[in-house]
Amino acid sequence: MDGRYIEAALAAGFTEAGETDAEAAQGSEKIRAWCAPEKCGNYGKNWVCPPGCGSLEECRKTVAGYRKALVVMSRFDDVGTGDAAAMRDLAALHSRRTGIFLDRLRLDHPETYLLTTGGCDLCEACTWPDEPCRHPDKKRGSLSAFGVDVTKLCESAGVEYTFSPGTLRLISCLLYGNAGRR
Repeated sequence: MDGRYIEAALAAGFTEAGETDAEAAQGSEKIRAWCAPEKCGNYGKNWVCPPGCGSLEECRKTVAGYRKALVVMSRFDDVGTGDAAAMRDLAALHSRRTGIFLDRLRLDHPETYLLTTGGCDLCEACTWPDEPCRHPDKKRGSLSAFGVDVTKLCESAGVEYTFSPGTLRLISCLLYGNAGRR
């Protein structure tokens, strides 16, 4: 990995960025278990959360189709966790930044697949389950739904991911490089 995407990510406004093998994004049952209907309000409400995203095995197959993972973080300090409006605004900023960067990465790697915190926010209302996804090539997969241990993923990519009061860290993982091509 040559580091040019890390430099580009930092120039795009991300606080940290790092690369690792896509294998670091392979999911676990332990993380996916947080997506159970009794634990998550998004269960059964969109295409990127269970059951719309498919089984954990299907998600693992998706990740296995890639060789590389670029992990990017937007870190916001002095954030009041009780300020829901501020949290939404910061998440929207991270989402916009990620979308712009995804378009940039797809110039070199059209097959790039995005996983992010919070899942997809492209449409005001998801078509699940009545109609197909309006933007299957742009949807933003959920790291949790894929069972990704974000702490381990960040560690593998050299991105600091620790919990501290007043700091919000939002992560996206861009999978690229078809596993079938070398």
